[in-house]
Amino acid sequence: MDSEFLEKELYLLDLEVNNKEELFEIIARKAKELEIIEDEKGLIQDFIEKEKYTATYIGNKCSIPHVRSSKINENNILFFRLNKGIEWSDKDIVKYIFVILTKKEDKDFHIEQLKKVSKKVLDKKTLEILKNSQDKKEILSILKS
Repeated sequence: MDSEFLEKELYLLDLEVNNKEELFEIIARKAKELEIIEDEKGLIQDFIEKEKYTATYIGNKCSIPHVRSSKINENNILFFRLNKGIEWSDKDIVKYIFVILTKKEDKDFHIEQLKKVSKKVLDKKTLEILKNSQDKKEILSILKS
């Protein structure tokens, strides 16, 4: 991932979340706080709509909710690690969430970031570090690579 996206604290570790909707609220609040978006409710609605039509669970207790929207001011990637897994889809439990927020006009960028994040999730060593590390510099290093 490009380091320009990770200059701010774009990750939250060991969150207590009860369900996907609550997570979307936290994501929107964090994105607003970081000035990535202006419209929290609009972003939440975008996530809900996306989840209706596109599966974002990718295995290994990981999900990549991603939105390309006019509500996004700045392309960014956020990482969230939950204390306990939450139900994501029928049988899937998610504990590690990579969020891709992309401006509406940046379709190619959006696709490229989906590929990069997917590769990280498939790399067992990288995923183990993201699952367990408490070292924010180590996590940032992995997310930047």
